[in-house]
Amino acid sequence: MVGLAGPTGCGKSTVTSLVVAREDVRAHFRDGIVWLPVRGKGAEHRLPDLMLLLANMVYETVLKSGEASWSSKKLRPPRTPGGVACDRENGAAYIRGALGITRPGGEEGDGGGESHEQRRWRPRYLIVADDVYEPEVLEELQGIGAWVLYTTTRSASFIRRNGERSEGDGDGDGDGGDHADVLRLDNISDAEGETVLRRASGLDPEAELPQPALDLFKSYGSVVMDLAYIGRWGVVHGTTDVKAWEVALNSVFLEGGEGGQEWTRRRWHTAVLFAGMADLARLNDKAKDLYLSLAVLPKGLSFTPADAAALLFGGDTKAAKAATPDLGAVMEVLGVLEQCSVLFLEEGGRYCMHGSHADFVRELISCFPLSRKRALGRWREHASTPAALFAWPVEDSVRIQWALSSLDDAVEPPPPYDAMLDGMDQSDADTFSAVLERVAQVQALAGNLEGAHAKYTRLVVVTESRLEREAAGGGDSISQAGAELLLADRLHNLGMIAGGLGSTEEAFACHGRARSIREERLGASHPDAAHSLQALAACAAAAGKPQDEEWYLRRALSSWTGEGEDGEGGGDGGGGDGGSVDLLDRWDVARTLHTLGGNSLKAGRTGEATELFRRALRWWEDALGQGCTNAARALHSLGVCAYDAGEVGEAAEFYRRALKVRVERLGPRHPDVAVTMHSLGVCEWKAGRPDEAEVLYQQTLSIRVEALGVEHPHVARTLHSLGGCARHAGRDGDAMALYQRALDIQEAMLGPCHPEVAATLHEMGVSAFGAGRMEQAESHFRRALSIKELTAGAAGSPGTFTLDMAYTLHDLGGVIFAFGDSRVAEAEEVFQRALEIRESLEASLDAASTLQCLAECARARGSGDGGLVSDNRSSSDGGRGGGSGGSAASQEGGVRQRLEEGFLRRALAIQEKELGRDHVYVAYTLFQLGRCLCSAAPAAGNGPKTEEGLAAFARSLEVRERELGRNHEDVLRTLHYLAACVSAAGRVGEAAEYYRRAVATEELTLGAEHPSVARSLHLFGACVLKAGRIDEGIELLRRALAIPEKQEQEQEQEEGVEEKKAGGNSSWSGDHHLDVALTMQQVAVCAADAGRTEDADALFREVLAIEERKLGADHLENPPQTWGRAN
Repeated sequence: MVGLAGPTGCGKSTVTSLVVAREDVRAHFRDGIVWLPVRGKGAEHRLPDLMLLLANMVYETVLKSGEASWSSKKLRPPRTPGGVACDRENGAAYIRGALGITRPGGEEGDGGGESHEQRRWRPRYLIVADDVYEPEVLEELQGIGAWVLYTTTRSASFIRRNGERSEGDGDGDGDGGDHADVLRLDNISDAEGETVLRRASGLDPEAELPQPALDLFKSYGSVVMDLAYIGRWGVVHGTTDVKAWEVALNSVFLEGGEGGQEWTRRRWHTAVLFAGMADLARLNDKAKDLYLSLAVLPKGLSFTPADAAALLFGGDTKAAKAATPDLGAVMEVLGVLEQCSVLFLEEGGRYCMHGSHADFVRELISCFPLSRKRALGRWREHASTPAALFAWPVEDSVRIQWALSSLDDAVEPPPPYDAMLDGMDQSDADTFSAVLERVAQVQALAGNLEGAHAKYTRLVVVTESRLEREAAGGGDSISQAGAELLLADRLHNLGMIAGGLGSTEEAFACHGRARSIREERLGASHPDAAHSLQALAACAAAAGKPQDEEWYLRRALSSWTGEGEDGEGGGDGGGGDGGSVDLLDRWDVARTLHTLGGNSLKAGRTGEATELFRRALRWWEDALGQGCTNAARALHSLGVCAYDAGEVGEAAEFYRRALKVRVERLGPRHPDVAVTMHSLGVCEWKAGRPDEAEVLYQQTLSIRVEALGVEHPHVARTLHSLGGCARHAGRDGDAMALYQRALDIQEAMLGPCHPEVAATLHEMGVSAFGAGRMEQAESHFRRALSIKELTAGAAGSPGTFTLDMAYTLHDLGGVIFAFGDSRVAEAEEVFQRALEIRESLEASLDAASTLQCLAECARARGSGDGGLVSDNRSSSDGGRGGGSGGSAASQEGGVRQRLEEGFLRRALAIQEKELGRDHVYVAYTLFQLGRCLCSAAPAAGNGPKTEEGLAAFARSLEVRERELGRNHEDVLRTLHYLAACVSAAGRVGEAAEYYRRAVATEELTLGAEHPSVARSLHLFGACVLKAGRIDEGIELLRRALAIPEKQEQEQEQEEGVEEKKAGGNSSWSGDHHLDVALTMQQVAVCAADAGRTEDADALFREVLAIEERKLGADHLENPPQTWGRAN
């Protein structure tokens, strides 16, 4: 790989043309020289199209026209279906496969393991890559196993990355494995510039240049092309006259404006080109006309003198007849432009316009409307002739039509070729068919599927008529077979076009006929028969027949690899028998495996899909290398399988590998990068890393908005995911705004009843519920439910249920329950519907969640106690429903308590079976069951239900401490409930120990002066008092009072007493003080009864002080009537 680097106009293209025109170079590259127009910046984003263009060039130049040993291989051309039913050929894979070269690092690429005979017949050809800008283009070219000569305007950093040979590299034997040196053609020295000017202006090598000529070097003139261009102007050619050179210099300044010493190189270069146009007209009156007319050609397109004659003289019959016999005038014009370095001569006597001139005239032509109109008309007429159609590859014909369309002012330019076909003599069926097919190929590749369809339809009719004539005339079997295979090819192409137009039935019929002919004439295992099977599979997929699609795909796979339709037997790429499959077909094998994997995944066969995707990955890597974009496609699919299987970490690793390849190969702003990035964000969210997920979603949103527009459904999906991140972070306002944006896009682009609309409405309901907006939450949930019911009914029979419906029913029940006792019965009905669906669809864990909620409903209807949260509650219990509970319930509502117990036991049995006995979900249900059993126990507190309830609490505590840690809030909650129930059972000493543990944990995690510590000290003290340890109990109660009193004093000092009384924001209410006071009052009564009157008197006075401070001195409620007993 050799590079020529330098700024625009430094002579890179000229040097390249001189190199490839040398006889020794052409003899060395005996199989051909392919000139690839890369066309500068942005090629990395159209690499697939660029490599497909190169593949077609290699086929036309090297494979079809090369030595007999290669042309006899009967290699098929690259498939370019023009964006219809199947993928276009992978250009790099085609070239490697057609030339028998494996990816870099393989056995064949370095010569190891090859026989002398194999190396002897390897083709030797050169790719000239003109105007390369991105290193990714060179990396792709390096991998195809060819010699490469490239030109670039890039800086030294680009050269260092792609041009410098690293230590230990070989000598570059031509297998694409090494980079040779890069030749820099930067600004020339003054001495070199003088030499260029002397030669260009026809002066003696020793002639002294006048001062105006030397002044050119001070005005960005030290670029070869500009100097050579000026030197050939007629005004200075052959003279050293100072005034003549002043005229030339001043003409440049006149075209560019004043201040030449401050000009940029680009400004100077443009001024030189403008000034040169006038000189072209002086050199030859037709030179300027052709110069401007060449603007209608695509950049980099080579042309013949006949093409130039068409631009100069057009389609006028008399002018054409008068001009065509004498091409001398045309050659004279071309000679002038070549002499001025506007054109350079290529192989076969073809010319190409220098890139800087091509850019210049394409911008300039709009200033000459008459010249543009004349050139467009002449070139359109010429390019639409049969001779012109076959003068360029199909891709260049497409480029010609696109260039014409971009310059034409007409709203609907006249369709090319139709008039030509109508005017042809159709009696020569072979010639007419060849032209018709070429037109169809051009129109298909250009995206004109309607036009291509009409042409291929005519082709099929013509071919069928030929077959009928040969059959009637008794033609030989060889010609009959050839005609039938030609018909099969044209039927196949017609089927592809029909599929692209959505005519599935027509496409299916065409591919079916093509398959029958190919299998009969070539055999069922022939690659062409497999391609027909692939196309039939695509038709079945379009018709919504997945079973038929899979059957055709497995038949196609069997044709290539020899394995049975059940997947048994045969070989595999990357180490199996894949070597028996032609490299040209390995791409198709991989694609077929990947499609089969997608079908298996849709059918819920995740394991089978994973194996198929792994095989596709091996085949693609074997054919294209590990860094190919299709390998990234398979890696992404493997990530989907791993995620569906619950292996989130493995899925994330697959996504990271796919993301790395896609960023490197497609660029960081490609839509496919956004797809993988979003999926990786989902994995991060699922793994409990919402911050990392939000960063990935934000990056995804930026790419999708830029690439797809703000109203695209994929943008809505990312907004939906960002809404979840915002909700998790407590930014409810942001979450609702994001969800609303997503909903607006989805309703506009997908319709108001689309499943994605329902999903967003559901999440909006969850957000509204979390923010306490119950009416809004209920409205969102009900609308989401109606859409899901409608969608399920459309997909199946009326009354069809889905798990997604149950999910919304469950959360709707939670919202209704939150309205209070008046709607608990309604909530219970909704939960029952959710339970029926989940049980019928065997969603056992989800059913357990709903059973927990039904238990809460039973509890609420039996005792008025309970609370409920949705499936989306953010707690360690994993969002499986349930309530916050309360203290031990009363004995009322025995029937409801039995219902509650039954629901909880069913939920517990499911969770223990599915998750094991030590899961946190199990611990949560044990907690609920313990609360239920203890509240259902007799008032005495020592029945069997109490013991079972306490055992359930103890198991819950054990699991939570082990799984969540001793300091987790759920552990504290369990300690409190367990202490309360043990105390109610009369085991006050055991209860006191649980309270002691709770106080110690809260002081450690929350701080010694936290309100929760004060409340726990109160309960702890009351329990100790109940155990008869009065002094210890009083001390604990005083500690409980000291915490809020200290904080109140500090707050009064900071805010002022008056402000506090007017509504200060104290976190303490009088209830806590009064509760403690009531407990102390009971202690005082006990002390009085025990004869400890002094202690009782002090305690009563302390209680009185609290009540007067909190209730006022004249308050009549709860008067301390027992004080008199103490007195």
